[in-house]
Amino acid sequence: YASLAACSFLNGAFAPSERRQTIDEANSAHWTGHYFYGNCTYFEFMEPGATTWRPIDGVAFGVDEEGSGPIVCKQLGDTTGLEIMSYLRTRQDKDGDIPWFDMIEYSRPDTTGLISWVMAYYARFLERWEPQLPPASAGCRRKDVLDRYRARLGWNGKSALFGDITELTVALVEEQGALFRRELSAYGYRISETTTGYSANGPDISIHVDTSISENKVGIQQFTLALNRPKSGAGVYRYGSSCELSFKDDLTAVWKFF
Repeated sequence: YASLAACSFLNGAFAPSERRQTIDEANSAHWTGHYFYGNCTYFEFMEPGATTWRPIDGVAFGVDEEGSGPIVCKQLGDTTGLEIMSYLRTRQDKDGDIPWFDMIEYSRPDTTGLISWVMAYYARFLERWEPQLPPASAGCRRKDVLDRYRARLGWNGKSALFGDITELTVALVEEQGALFRRELSAYGYRISETTTGYSANGPDISIHVDTSISENKVGIQQFTLALNRPKSGAGVYRYGSSCELSFKDDLTAVWKFF
């Protein structure tokens, strides 16, 4: 975490970024992380010891249409057979807590290798949080929210290298992989078998799940990124002994975690 947060390249040309402490008084929750914002997707690296829960690898999904949260909640419950929780996350602002998004998730054991949830942004969040900044539209699309985040950091109209996440590879034990498969099906992902597990293809991203790996290697393995423009200079960046970001010649990059 420290090497990522301190890297001048990641916090400069790579992406709009910030270290942010978030306080959600309504749910007695707080967390601190380092964020790298793309066009419709972003990275969140949690600061160890600075959250109200045990931080593990996670994937957040989103909906772009107002009122979609309850529909997704029902689909997820019907497909997984589990009890689904839906509750409002708030974000502290100078005028108090602002409704931010509905958090849709289900309980998992502490030993799970991956957590996942759905974020359904509150329709009026952008009307109340930094409303003087672009975009002028105040919808609930992921892109609108990330446009506002980037504008707040002075990146309005500027082009960073990081465009979006297009592929994700995770490793899960067989039981957890089977549950994640049902979850992805509930979201409309098209599932196909692979030699080591399965792939799930959605409208914006493909998720590859390896269920053949040993239990001590579970979690996120790598991301594939689409770039907004070509990368010049160094092609490989290493952070500690377990993280490598490499840039390719085809406007993509791969971020691996060992």
